[in-house]
Amino acid sequence: MTIRAILIICIYLFISCKSDVNKRYYVDSNDDNPNSFYEKSEQQNILEVEKDDDGYEYKDGMYCASVEYYNPNTGTNSTYTLNIEVESDNLVIIHWPNGGWLDESHFISEDISSGTCSFTSDKGYEYNVTILGKNCQFTDSSISETLMKNKK
Repeated sequence: MTIRAILIICIYLFISCKSDVNKRYYVDSNDDNPNSFYEKSEQQNILEVEKDDDGYEYKDGMYCASVEYYNPNTGTNSTYTLNIEVESDNLVIIHWPNGGWLDESHFISEDISSGTCSFTSDKGYEYNVTILGKNCQFTDSSISETLMKNKK
């Protein structure tokens, strides 16, 4: 009886360790892709969604997100890990690592209460945004090293 119980527990632990719940999301780093800004080794904070006092899924503030970009004019397709700003469960700003940003002057604020949203910018570029966690933890050196590599 105890051997059977131990066997069941071991099988359960083995199966649960392979579960997708424990996976973390990273942008693939690839030297052939000049648009890949961050290394896989940089860890993201996994977000625990809790409603704020006003009933919103995401509290107003900065979050780390996977941003998929597609330019239908050129066929360019890239994925970035970037900081975004959320206000009242709406995506309002995407921050680029070079100090630039994409805000509501270039797209209509989208509901991101489900953790994802899609929109088309004023230039016709398509974006899919998925919240990964709290504020991205990037270092200035990782950004500048990647930018220097891409200039060569």
